[in-house]
Amino acid sequence: MTIKNLPADYLLAAQQGDIDKVKTCLALGVDINTCDRQGKTAITLASLYQQYACVQA
Repeated sequence: MTIKNLPADYLLAAQQGDIDKVKTCLALGVDINTCDRQGKTAITLASLYQQYACVQA
């Protein structure tokens, strides 16, 4: 995980349900409203990939 890749890492972590990595990215300053190229936020990706624990966290 590098500073340059934090937004992408954040979105991927949400998609995979990696709550600890999501929290780490946020603690390092990633904007909670970061979107992918299609405009999907982390919470949207977590929902689409049925990562409900991540959505609730």
